[in-house]
Amino acid sequence: MCEFCGTYVEPGSTYCSGCGRRVAPQGDPSQQGPWQMPPPGAQPGVPWQGQPPWYGYPAPDPGIGFSVAGIVCGSIAFLFCPILLGPLGIIFAGVAMSRKERLATTAMWISVAGLVVGMLLGVIVYTSLNG
Repeated sequence: MCEFCGTYVEPGSTYCSGCGRRVAPQGDPSQQGPWQMPPPGAQPGVPWQGQPPWYGYPAPDPGIGFSVAGIVCGSIAFLFCPILLGPLGIIFAGVAMSRKERLATTAMWISVAGLVVGMLLGVIVYTSLNG
């Protein structure tokens, strides 16, 4: 098969009878097997000989589970136990970033802010009560 137009090419031919382009000989091992690079101009979802099975399909959605866990931990860290929940939220947000979740950056910012602001509020409350 011609990799450019899809016309059948006789074994041993060097030119396609359909489009006239130079083609690799059918016995060339670099043009065989499932791991070929797509030919120039190949469109996603349009089959071609040697196409990997995943070519043209979107990557699976990683979800937002770790991001939500980071956001919840960071939000609670503003008022309660920031020294524990802030770093926990940062860890969840880091895992979410490695999974490329869409809310990972938001989770990281909220977790860091929860840690810092929670610690500052704790210091302010502690000094005002013991002042």
